[in-house]
Amino acid sequence: MAMVEAFNHLALVTTTEVLTPQTTTERAKIIVFFIKIAEECLKLQNFNSLKAILAGLQCTPVFRLKRTWKEVSANKKKRFTDLSDIMTETKNYSVYRSHLEEALITPPCIPFLGTFLSQVVQVDSYLKLHSRKLMRRSRRFSRRASKRRGSVRRKISARIQKPSSASKVATSALSAAASTDNLAATKLLSRSAETLLLSEDQVDKLSTAADGEQFSTESVLPKSPQ
Repeated sequence: MAMVEAFNHLALVTTTEVLTPQTTTERAKIIVFFIKIAEECLKLQNFNSLKAILAGLQCTPVFRLKRTWKEVSANKKKRFTDLSDIMTETKNYSVYRSHLEEALITPPCIPFLGTFLSQVVQVDSYLKLHSRKLMRRSRRFSRRASKRRGSVRRKISARIQKPSSASKVATSALSAAASTDNLAATKLLSRSAETLLLSEDQVDKLSTAADGEQFSTESVLPKSPQ
């Protein structure tokens, strides 16, 4: 806000100083004086003060002084026109932006604050207009992500709950051993079914041993830790 107030103050001072004298000659001298100051601002790459002085000279109360401007030399009028062309608003300050890019290479440089503030206002208004759309998109994305996480969890739980082939074989062998009233084989297969640590080859060996009523627990089952 301080930069904006300084810009407005400089523009008003320029207008007031030109309109204060009563004669056209004195007014013309003051116009020439401010044109020289504007030239120095351009040399110093102070585009903010340059635009403020030009705004003061281009305001209606000063620009309509036809007799006063007739007393300004043609050279100064041309210089004033060149400075105005640099800070013109046509094509979104395209000429000023090109000068600003060159000035940023060799600082110091004070850019015109008006273009920066206008861009900030445009971005802010755009976000306000499209904030609802952005919120809707974020909600859709979160819902899709939650659905994907839920489907992955269901797949994982289904795989965990699905019995393995080794457990199926051990269960069938347990049923066969129980039907033959083989107590030792039943205990052995019960242990294998409870632990579910047997591989399919081990379960096949247990099933074959149970059918032949000859088996050895040490050769088939893994040794439990002491």
